[in-house]
This record gives sequence, C-alpha cells and structure tokens, in this order.
Amino acid sequence: MASLPCSCSYLLLLLGYCAVFAASSQTTVTQLHGSGTTNPSKLLWDVLETFESRSKIPLHLTYRAVGSSTGQKEFVGENNGFNSYTDFGSGDIPVSKANYDALTAAKGADALVHIPYVVGGIAVFYNLPGVTDAVKLDGCTLAKIFSRQITKWDDEAIVKLNPAMKASIPAGQEISVVHRVLGSSSTSGLTNYLNRHAQEFGCAAAWTLGAGSTVEWPADTVAAQGSGNMASTLQSTPYTIGYLDAGHGHSLGLGEIALLNRDGVSLTSKQATLGAAASAALRASIIPADSTQSFADVALYDLGGADTWPITMVSYFYVRTDLTAMDPTSFGVLKAMLEYVSTSEEGQKKAGEYSFSAIPAELVTYNQETIKKLRGPANAPVFTFETASKTQAYEGQGDYIISGKRKSFAEIDHAQMATEMAAVADRVKALEAKVDDHHGDDSKGTTQGSGITQLHGSGTTNPSKLLWDVLETFESRSKIPLHLTYRAVGSSTGQKEFVGENNGFNSYTDFGSGDIPVSKANYDALTAAKGADALVHIPYVVGGIAVFYNLPGVTDAVKLDGCTLAKIFSRQITKWDDEAIVKLNPAMKASIPAGQEISVVHRVLGSSSTSGLTNYLNRHAQELCPTAWTLGAGSTVKWTADTVAAQGSGNMASTLQSTPYTIGYLDAGHGHSLGLGEIALQNRDGVSLTSKQATLGAAATQAIKSGIIPADSTQSFADVALYDLRGADTWPITMVSYFYVRTDLTAMDPTSFGVLKAMLEYVSTSEEGQKKAGEYSFSAIPAELVTYNQETIKKLRGPANAPVFTFETASKTKAYEGQGDYIISGKRKSFAEIDHAQMATEMAAVADRVKALEAKVDDHHGDDSNAVTKLTTTKAESTTKVTTVQAKGNGDDESTKSLAIIALVFSIISTIISVGVPLVVSRAQSSSKQADIKAHLNNMASNI
Repeated sequence: MASLPCSCSYLLLLLGYCAVFAASSQTTVTQLHGSGTTNPSKLLWDVLETFESRSKIPLHLTYRAVGSSTGQKEFVGENNGFNSYTDFGSGDIPVSKANYDALTAAKGADALVHIPYVVGGIAVFYNLPGVTDAVKLDGCTLAKIFSRQITKWDDEAIVKLNPAMKASIPAGQEISVVHRVLGSSSTSGLTNYLNRHAQEFGCAAAWTLGAGSTVEWPADTVAAQGSGNMASTLQSTPYTIGYLDAGHGHSLGLGEIALLNRDGVSLTSKQATLGAAASAALRASIIPADSTQSFADVALYDLGGADTWPITMVSYFYVRTDLTAMDPTSFGVLKAMLEYVSTSEEGQKKAGEYSFSAIPAELVTYNQETIKKLRGPANAPVFTFETASKTQAYEGQGDYIISGKRKSFAEIDHAQMATEMAAVADRVKALEAKVDDHHGDDSKGTTQGSGITQLHGSGTTNPSKLLWDVLETFESRSKIPLHLTYRAVGSSTGQKEFVGENNGFNSYTDFGSGDIPVSKANYDALTAAKGADALVHIPYVVGGIAVFYNLPGVTDAVKLDGCTLAKIFSRQITKWDDEAIVKLNPAMKASIPAGQEISVVHRVLGSSSTSGLTNYLNRHAQELCPTAWTLGAGSTVKWTADTVAAQGSGNMASTLQSTPYTIGYLDAGHGHSLGLGEIALQNRDGVSLTSKQATLGAAATQAIKSGIIPADSTQSFADVALYDLRGADTWPITMVSYFYVRTDLTAMDPTSFGVLKAMLEYVSTSEEGQKKAGEYSFSAIPAELVTYNQETIKKLRGPANAPVFTFETASKTKAYEGQGDYIISGKRKSFAEIDHAQMATEMAAVADRVKALEAKVDDHHGDDSNAVTKLTTTKAESTTKVTTVQAKGNGDDESTKSLAIIALVFSIISTIISVGVPLVVSRAQSSSKQADIKAHLNNMASNI
C-alpha cells in the first residue's frame, strides 16, 4: 500500500523524485523549508520548482507565504530557544532591532545575515468605476485618506489634483480604505513612507498612526488578511483604496495612484525605475557594509531622483551564519539557491518576470561576499550549475549539478502557454486597432533526510480532475514530501483493485473511488474475508450522467422522454426522424436528412457511466414501458452489434465531437466543458430539463430523507440508487461518487494514514474541498452527508503513532504552528497553481474583449450594411471558406475593409478555441467558467 517503493518507471512531473532514484546515489529526499513575505512568493515558488526539476538528486523545497512579520518570527524562533523553525526566512522589511538584539545575544554577534535579492515597490491601488485617467495624489493627501481625515472622493484636496475626476464620482461618495492585518511588510512600507513624508513635508498632523508592520487603523476601515484578500477586495468593491506590492496589482490590472515623488514628479510604480532607490541607498551607505550588522534602520522611502518610486522596498533572505548542524546536502542546496537568486544573471532576470527590479551590480558583489560567511558542515557538497546554453559532458550528470538541461513538463508547458497567450493578445490588439479605425473614437523546525510519504488510489474517471487537483494541492501545501497518485481506470476496475480478490483480498490501493457502490458480491466476499466492518463508503460529490449528441444544424436542445431514450439505445429506434423523436421535437425535422441513421456510442470494460444510464433506463422502462429496454443494467451490458464501442470517457467524448449524428453518455461536467449538445430529459415530475438546468443535489437530499443511504456506513451500499427520483428540478440520472476505504489500516505506514485521513476530511467534509466540486460541474453533498462522513472517518483505525494532519487556510495564518511538519498550509502554493489561475484570468479577459468586438462587428453588419459576409468552417479539413455578397452601396473598399475585420475576428476566435481554451480548460480550476467561454466562442465561430 502506501509503503511500497517508488516506481522508477513512473515520471512524477511536478516533483520529479522517482525517476532519479535508479541513477542517483542518494535515496533520501533533501529538504529545504522557508517562510515569509507574500510579495515575491511567486518568484520563490518558481525558483524552488526550478531547482526540483533541474536537480538529479530528489529535492523537496517549500515556501510558506505568511507575511514578513510571521516569517521573521519563525526564523528568529524566540519561543523555541532561538532555534529557527525554518531553513531561511524572507521579508520586505529587515529583521527588527528587538529581534536582531535578542537573536545575537542568544547565538552570537554574527548570528544572521541579510541578503537583498530583489527591489520592489508598494503601490496604492483603487477601484473607481468610470474613472479612466490615473488618479494623482501627493504624500500629504494620501496620508489624510488613510488616516480618515479625508473621507470623500470629491474632497477638495483630491479634486484639486484631479479636476476631471469630479464628473465621474457621485457627490459625497465615501472612500473605503482597505488595510492589511497580522503584520505585513506592505503595511510597513506604506506607513513608514507616510510617517516620514508627513514629518518632513510640513503635514505632521496628516499622519499620526505611527509606522510598522501593524498599526492601529481607524475603526471605519476594512481589514484584509493577506495580499490575496486585499486584491480581491479592491477588485470586487467599488470606491475602495488599498495597497499591494506593485507587481501583484499590475498583474490584476488594478487602477494605480500616480504618486508625487521627492523631485515633484507624478508617476506610477510602473513608470518609475524601481532600482533607482537601491542605487541611491548604496551611495548613501544606508545599507551596512557588514551584512551581519543590524539592518533595522535600512529604509528606501522617499529618496531623491526624477524616476525614483517613493515607496521602494528591498526583499531580503534572512539566513543564520552558523549552519554546521544542518543536513550537509540541504546546506549545499541552500547556498546554491541563495547564489542563484541573489547573484546569478538568470536568477536576477527572473525578478523582472514578476514586476520586480534586479538589484544593482554593487549589491550582487555584496551578496557574493555575504554568502561566503555562511558556515556549513565540513562534508557539505558544493552544488554548481549547468546552463541551458552550455553542456558540461559527464560533469553535468553529477549528483550535485543544477542542470538547465533538465526541465519539468510544467515548466515547458507554462512557457508554451505564455507564448500562445501573448500571441493571441497581440492579435486581439491588432483587431481592436482595426475596429477603432473603422468605428472612430466611440469605441473606448525542519525535517531533514526523510523519505517520501505515498498514497495511491484508482477508480472512476468522472471526478478524476477533482481528485488530481486535490492531490496536487496536498503535495504543494505539505511541508513533508508527498507523492500522491490516482489512476482514472473506471469505477469497476477501481473496485476490483480495492477489493483485491486475486490478492487474498488485500487491496492494491490505499483507497478506491467509484460512482457505483461496491457490488453485493464484492461486499459479501470482502467482509467474509476481512470482517463485517471491513470497508466504508464515503460519498463526496453528487454528479449526473447526461446524454449528449452531435446533430449538425440543430440549435435547440433535443427533448426526449425515458422510454424514447431506451428505444434509441436498445436500437428499437434507429433513425433521427423517427416519429417518436419528431413528436417531441417538431422543429428538428427540417434540419435532419431524411432517414438519417442514429449512431449509438457506448462505454466498454466496465463503467459507472454505463451503470448509471442502464440502471435508469431499466428502472424507468420497468415502470412505464417494459419492452423498450431489455438489455439489463450494470457497469457492462451486452450492447447490440450495430453500436459503437468507446473505451474511457475521453474516447466517448472525442467520438461524439468528431462524428455527426451520434448519441452517447458522459458525466455531465465533462460534456459541458466540451460544449456538447445535451438531451433535455423528461424527469419523473414531467419536466424536460438538461443536467445543467437541474439541481444535482436534490436527489441526494431525497435519498437521505427516505433512508436509501444506510445509517451505518460499514453496511452494504449495493442497493443505493438515486435514479428517477421525484422533484421538479431533480435530474433523473443522479449518481454519488464514493471513496471506498478499508476500516482496518493499522498496518499502513503511519504518515500515509495521516495523509489519507486528512485528504478524506478535506474532500468530503471541508468547505474548501466541497467548493471544489462546483469547479468541476459536480454538486456539493448536503450538510447531512457531511455530518455522516465525519462520523464515518472516525471509524478508520490506523497505526497508534500516526500523525494527525491539520490545516492552515490561505486566509488565516497560524504563526509557528503553520511551520509544523503535519500542516497542510494554504500559504504554500506551487508555481503551476498560481500560473494556471493567472492564465484562466487572462483567457477570460481575452474572451470578454472578443465579445465586445463581436458586438461592434454586429453593429456594422446589420440590415443596412453594405456587405453581407458569411464565414463557414469545415472542421475536418481545417479550412475556412469566406463568401462575400456585394450589395448596392459605397463600393469595394468599404466591403473589403469589413471583410478584413470579420476575417481577423474569426482567426482570433479559432486560435483561442484551438490553442488557448483547451489548455486552460485542462489545467485551470474554474472548469465551468472555461466551459462557458468555450461554448460562447464556438457559438461565435459557427454564427459569424
């Protein structure tokens, strides 16, 4: 089970551990853990994942983005005898004088060093609907806003600096000030700037709140924990003002205050040269010559220079100098990572990718000297680098080489996605310019050397994306290295591997998953071999099996009742213009060729989707039309010879997409994400509706109320079925996805048991886990089932020494505790996670822009247009045919210009559909949102 050795034939893309075991002399995982500032966290996650993928020996490197103050506390470790909870800290504020003095008193005068690695800016952002020009403010006015001395957007001081703004703001509109909590380097940056500026520029009364990572804000301000909550509040709430690291705000497209700098120049952080303040600080000896000295007084606020940003901050690594007790290989990795980020050309280049500025050359030299001061174990290996551009034969294959010749799939995939997105964005810009030309201006405590904890499951393909998401989330949020896998093999195969009948009823997996309960035969055999309470079912999401079709030219949803559907799948009805179908869909007949054959597609090799469809058809027919369905029910049935077999939901989907006049079945979310046409099925209350229109959770609620689900989760679930239940909004083919779990897990690896239990709790009982169900077009389980699951999980018996995993959410920091080994922390993320989310956001923005362009084109080509342009696409031939019919009017120039605009719109839509949408749909978490985007774009492509 979870203690099985890692298979070297399996390539784990994100962590890259297993593939190196055979070739490397190292069989343990080298770990490194840090925590601190959220501002450059994306950069650090990128660097750490780069090291993991480029290393020959297995590395597990994590960083918790908890804010500079918490990161500093965990680095100093005052409540731990001044022993650090982490291998390194990071902050946009230096270690405070109090912390520096306490640590050096306990550990020696040269106990720590600061290593500056990027220069960034804290910028002020706002949400002002209707205001298009950058809002200008000086430091005194900004201080009065954040101290609530100025409370209205049309205050005289603001309007004086922005006279054109007044017309766009409602009279007396309140300013909503948003601020960070729990200690934040962003707060330190803003308040130190305001405090210094007010004292020096004759407006001391404008700011009396002091300065630091926390201040006592006025009661009528809005608190936001973490930069993510600050950003989301600014995005969602009009008339707000707040502060963020500049790069974060720019990536979200937030409106930014143009701040008056010391030289009297109004500029945004994007217009400023962020590195200018760092150069000035070096010249003025603001940074100590000896990096072991206190940096508490280092500040780059309000320095001179025409292009200098007033709230400039340096991000530092905090590192202990005496690391002789550290794991030797971990010390080698730490030193290499510090050199890469703070001194190398490639590492410094990455700063610009995240809207930071590289440090000046003088600071690079400073860092090189600082890193030499770190004292590690005598036997620590020295890591060196092989660049992507220069091969080091033989030497590059050594254990202690960070090689640019190695990459992860995630790395190259992200680069490809970024390139393609940039290309699409450029083409949209070109189109906007053409439309503007045509329409005019009206368009505007560290664990070292341990092995990998593993967990492996198999089963249903339907919620497989949800499970892959959860398992990767656990891997990236865990401090200890995890290797969690799930094989999407179908419910029947997953059940076989869980039961393990041919293995003495010892499971091949740590858990199974299925959209069908364990069969009575399997349940009886397993309980006879292992005891009456051998297993439990844990329901975790509610889904639907839906029927999809490919009917060219048919735009309205096709309606069917259960008896007609049964006759179609049993081949008693074989033509699309059959009287029974046309009676329910009279308008459809004109769009279908006479006598057009129906091509029925079905799953093979045991499928929960087949079980769902056939059980529904069997039950429905027995009650209303017995002769319509005689093929029986189950995960496999004997289909008629003239049907089409498809192995797996992927093949079912591709067959439906590529073959006209087909009908088949899929889990509802899968079909929706592909924009397939769905049958509107008549439910038990006589309402015709698609699974998207139905309330999927309604059947589960009824099942609980009526006692269909056993009160004791160790009992057989073989008779549990949610087919054809009553309710106006109930979907007739509703299915519950279950985890199958053994109750006696005392022989399991203790840590694997802890991870399994935490994963089950997260998915089946937590608010965040259940919220993920909706992201994959499933429905969350009712509250009664959540309680049921909590009681079920208590029945699992694990090793006595199994650790208990707990959770640190993204919105609530647990200082010290969050750095423990057995915390699944929402403050840790993988670069892939945040990159995919960003891609999804950009994709949605591109789609919105295309919609706007579509509207403009439609306005131009209405009934009084001079040209009618029709575009049709033949998908199979990958060609586009354009036909133009010239009407009476202004001549060839006008219609040719119109045609060029439409053709360019179509080419961009095609690019998005063929390149951008599938990439984002397959990777981003908001699957239903991407499905809507794709469906809209497909509709545009077919109707322009």
